[in-house]
Amino acid sequence: MYGGTDFFFNHVLPVYGIRAVAVEAGDGFADRVRALKLLHARVVYVETPANPTISMTDIAAVTALKGELGGTAAADRAAVAPGETIVVVDNTFLGALWRNALACRAGVSLYSATKFIGGHSDLIAGAAAGREDLLAHIKTFRTILGTMAEPFTAWLMLRSLETLKIRMEAQAANAGRLAQFLAGHPAVGRVLYPGLLAPGSAPYALFARQCSGAGSLIAFEVGDGRDKEAALRVLNRLRLAHLAVSLGGTETLVEHPAAMTHADVSDEVKKRSGSSPGLIRVSCGVERCEDLIEDFRQALDPEGCEARSVTKQ
Repeated sequence: MYGGTDFFFNHVLPVYGIRAVAVEAGDGFADRVRALKLLHARVVYVETPANPTISMTDIAAVTALKGELGGTAAADRAAVAPGETIVVVDNTFLGALWRNALACRAGVSLYSATKFIGGHSDLIAGAAAGREDLLAHIKTFRTILGTMAEPFTAWLMLRSLETLKIRMEAQAANAGRLAQFLAGHPAVGRVLYPGLLAPGSAPYALFARQCSGAGSLIAFEVGDGRDKEAALRVLNRLRLAHLAVSLGGTETLVEHPAAMTHADVSDEVKKRSGSSPGLIRVSCGVERCEDLIEDFRQALDPEGCEARSVTKQ
């Protein structure tokens, strides 16, 4: 889960008497929630694909829990009821093009509009979609807290929506080719990307059910994933990709989750989730893919690239 979300759940909500219970994402998530036997769960918050490990969680299986969490699931009601359990999905990584969380019966689908919707790394905004009665509550809090976008940000988003589809398609095409390259590089131990899931496997079946594309986020480990310094050396050698914590822009961005987006997440949680010290997250942009692959090649294998350069001369 995104580091800022983790901080909000663990350090902000407790101030208001709200307790968050962490459940590991991925295959079996709904069963793990059920095993907790929660009596008054008001919200089940799911981030899928997870940040930064790209693991997939079955949204429909969560909404199927129905009354087991202290109330009837939001997707099965026409209005908010006392004790109702609402399924909220952070749909930033694949929305709004590659997955419709509401079609998977989520009550509310959230987006960081800063990312793909904005798409040019020049605005900060958020968006929520869902049932009218649930959005009415959100709008009330937005009015009281003042968390609405000002006119210029709204104008920038309207500008960006015109190219949303073609940008996300170009980014996903680059991600598919870059993921294939990384999977075949000897310096890379593990590549996490939905487009590399093995056909016939349970994760692939889930991906096929709820997604129409693999998106443009990749995570990969340098070596066995235990060497933080090795990952930092790769990041420092990249020339075309930019070192930054955001995603979804037209430029390719790379970051080190353990030291950047997830720096405040406990070491125990990072270990349990598979977010290793040697993990790098990549948000592919719209650059010429051959240039992008060559950039990662020289960062992963600088000596080999120098030798090839001398030979060409």
